[in-house]
Amino acid sequence: MESILIGYLNSKGYTAYGEEPEKPPREYLVVGKVGSRHTNHIDGAVITIRSYSGSMEQAAELNKHIKRIMLYELPELSDIVGVYLNSDYPQADPDTRRYRYQAVYDITYYEDYEE
Repeated sequence: MESILIGYLNSKGYTAYGEEPEKPPREYLVVGKVGSRHTNHIDGAVITIRSYSGSMEQAAELNKHIKRIMLYELPELSDIVGVYLNSDYPQADPDTRRYRYQAVYDITYYEDYEE
């Protein structure tokens, strides 16, 4: 799911990674999975998206744009059943001291399993 989200966000013109880049640009996203579930051929993932920018206000604005994409555009992908926002909040990065917002999503989707 992480690679699908990274590719999708990059195709929308954002710079998204699966981990913190060595030389981060001024504005970017980091996508990670913090949980998962599987029931009756339906999968779910708990995904975090950290939005980094030059100020807390800019990070909040980037987070707002990403929420719109995640909640209203991503569900159009054929394997996505639903996207739900758990929470989003400001969170300055303690290591880099960069401004960021973090959003936590529950994503329900179909996954093809080879038998």
